[in-house]
Amino acid sequence: EKVTAFGNGVLLSRVPLFLFQAVQAALLPRLARLAAKGDLVEFRHGFSLLLKVVTAVAVLGTVGSFVLGPPILTMVYDGGLDRRTLTLLALASGLYMLALAVSQGVIALQGHKFVAAGWLSAMIGFLAVTMFASDDLFLRVELGLVAGSTVALAVFSYAFRARMSAGAIPDAESMIDGVLDFPLEG
Repeated sequence: EKVTAFGNGVLLSRVPLFLFQAVQAALLPRLARLAAKGDLVEFRHGFSLLLKVVTAVAVLGTVGSFVLGPPILTMVYDGGLDRRTLTLLALASGLYMLALAVSQGVIALQGHKFVAAGWLSAMIGFLAVTMFASDDLFLRVELGLVAGSTVALAVFSYAFRARMSAGAIPDAESMIDGVLDFPLEG
């Protein structure tokens, strides 16, 4: 019963991922064209716009889960989770969306090894926090998900800045590979 309730909460908290897919579909082809042209200034501008939109979707999803999550979960799935759980699950999903968006930028800058390191670091962060954070199983998992997504976002953000500072030029083929190689379900 608890596993089912948690699974239902995860499904509800990941609704913003559908919005992320729409944003990604609208903006990433433009970024790929800019990468193909080697237009670094417009690439930065477009990437900044992508991050702003993804941030807005993440904030909206997190606030929405805090405000509306429990009543919606009760209407759709007969409840079972509290506001904290739904909010932390939505926050983790929002951070994951941001990490995924930044990782695609890193891949476009030929930073594949940084992306691998970022996801590995995220997994280690998730495991460490989940093992030691709390005696409450749900809270441990919630905090682990937030920690893992935060670690990934931090590594990718550092790598993006480092690749840009090093003069890496965006590559359209790498950008398209980054989009196609990352499933949104996780």
